[in-house]
Amino acid sequence: MEKISQNERHERRSSERSFSPTKSALRVFQKIKRPLSVAVIAAFLFYVVQVAREVHEIDVLGMSISLLAGLSIFLYGMSKMESSLDRLAGNRVKKMLESATETKLSGVATGAAVTALVGSSSITTVLLINLVGTSILSFARSVPVIFGTNIGSTITLQLLAFNVDAFIPYFLVFGFLLLFLNKNNKKMYAVGNIVFGLALIFFGLYLMKTAMIPLRTFEPFREMMVNMENPLLGMLIGFFFAGLIQSSAGTVAIVIALAANGLVTLPAGIALILGVHIGKCSTALLAGIGKNGMARRVVVATVIFAVSSALIFIFFIPELVYAVSHIGGSIPRQIANAHTIFNVLATLVFLPFTSLFVSFVEKIVPAKRTKEEEESIPKYLRTEEEIHGPMGVYFGLLGVKQEIHRMGTTVLEMYDDVLNGMLHGTEDELEKIEKRDNSVDALYDRIYENIVMIRLADRTEEQLEISNKLEHFADELERAGDTVKRLAHYGIERDQKEVEISEGTQQKITEIHGLIREQFLRLLNVVSGVMSKEETVNTEKEIMDERKLILKRTEEIIQYLERIRREGEMPFRIEAFKIERDMLRYMTRFYKKIHHMASLHLSNYSLHEEEEILSSESDSE
Repeated sequence: MEKISQNERHERRSSERSFSPTKSALRVFQKIKRPLSVAVIAAFLFYVVQVAREVHEIDVLGMSISLLAGLSIFLYGMSKMESSLDRLAGNRVKKMLESATETKLSGVATGAAVTALVGSSSITTVLLINLVGTSILSFARSVPVIFGTNIGSTITLQLLAFNVDAFIPYFLVFGFLLLFLNKNNKKMYAVGNIVFGLALIFFGLYLMKTAMIPLRTFEPFREMMVNMENPLLGMLIGFFFAGLIQSSAGTVAIVIALAANGLVTLPAGIALILGVHIGKCSTALLAGIGKNGMARRVVVATVIFAVSSALIFIFFIPELVYAVSHIGGSIPRQIANAHTIFNVLATLVFLPFTSLFVSFVEKIVPAKRTKEEEESIPKYLRTEEEIHGPMGVYFGLLGVKQEIHRMGTTVLEMYDDVLNGMLHGTEDELEKIEKRDNSVDALYDRIYENIVMIRLADRTEEQLEISNKLEHFADELERAGDTVKRLAHYGIERDQKEVEISEGTQQKITEIHGLIREQFLRLLNVVSGVMSKEETVNTEKEIMDERKLILKRTEEIIQYLERIRREGEMPFRIEAFKIERDMLRYMTRFYKKIHHMASLHLSNYSLHEEEEILSSESDSE
């Protein structure tokens, strides 16, 4: 069998658990948003076609194809660049969000930096929703980050405002060469994708600008764009368009293309950008579907900040026009500058009132957690700062041990519930047990991360040994939870196939379940530290000694079932026998996890000896 490291197993387990209905919905929407974008552009062109038929002034077909081609290439380039940036800096971005939000200013800086790094405020918002929803980051700390993401998003518009048409071929060739020459170098290949994606973005923008040249002299269109100078109308159109095609960057690109051809005035361009600022919240709303109250707070905060800041600044469009006109530059550059000034000022206005803003959102969005969510949130783990502080490793290890006991209590409850579920439960009841394993997995992830922090701190060799043992213990406990989940799966199989488990077999399964439960309960008592040192050693020894008895008894029952099936000549019992046998074998696996956990304690120290080591350090300090 292939051997894999602890870190590899942890990463595989995390990736296996990454599926969720929300992510599934996002993937579906990602598939349809490109065709939806084309549909919206087509509707807009349909209007142009109807007018053009009357005046015969423009080549509608040629303009339509060029515009749609440009938008498609632009959106594809954005997608390619964003996905490559995520692969290149995904873990680094998550760590930045987790650790660099201690103050309001650092939170703003982190939000701006992360958004600039990944090239999308939507990606940063989705990350925040997940981090706050799993209590890795508090909601209060996430709010300054939300403010900062809007500053980071200005980078995209500033880039688009550059006229780099003459350099597009060089970008394309350079990006292609990086891709072609670095197929085996993942980092450089990702860099190549970023450069190539950036080239496609500018190429798509070039095609859109070129496609709109005929509109310069198309009087009906010019009259329609004059109406955009009405701030409210311009903002509504920007909001509608960005929300509908699910791409604020795509909408901004169209505004820049219009401005480059003199089809949008500066006031109209600013109004459109304010609307886009609100419309981009649709991604956050979608990402919040099915999330808990804590995650929904991030969504609501994002929407409130976007809407309120845009509504405030719509009254100051003339002042923005005056300011950016004096800064100078082309109309696209002035629109980009107005966008930057707006986002920076909006952040400066809201930042001093962060605490009030947090309290307001917390009042309107209750954060009631389910039992499963409560189980997944650690109560005793120390922060990285606490672990590196005085006696930090000591308290860190104690916190890990307490969380392991909580984790074990959840697994015990699952094991108790799965007995009735296997024998009589419905599919819905068993699926609830399977879902509880998610909370065990989530808590395990936090324990694992905490142990890594402890290892990186200033610790003794004895403490390192203890941390290794606790990690193996937590790992076996997490696998025990997976085993219970598998038992629930066999119960679902029984229910779906309408298999009846005989009364005699039910008694035997209940017997084995009780024997194993007794050993697991003993193990949890050991972990809790309520026993004396002598009782701890004796209990661990008893768990080890029961191995032969439990395994032998389980095998006897399996052989008994096989004999009954053969001698009774009951072919309809084949399905029942398979399920019963698998249930017993996985209960045996569950016991083997218990046995292994007991042996981990005996291999070095008992938990009481750990306490003595930790206490001696405390006394010495």
